[in-house]
Amino acid sequence: MAIHPAIHWIWREMNRQRASQEDVSKRSGVSSSAMRKWRNGVRCPNLRDVEAVVNALGGKICIKVADDAP
Repeated sequence: MAIHPAIHWIWREMNRQRASQEDVSKRSGVSSSAMRKWRNGVRCPNLRDVEAVVNALGGKICIKVADDAP
């Protein structure tokens, strides 16, 4: 399974902040084992959980309408 760029961003940001997976798990409410499965491509996360982890890292998910959208 291909790993989404947002998941790659999460781990880059965790490394930048020197935040452990366990710490981010506690702050976000998403289990550490679920996060590990995302990183390994075993499981595809739902948007709610990705948003919780991104928020725990101080980020925000935004939606941009494509230029060619109807």
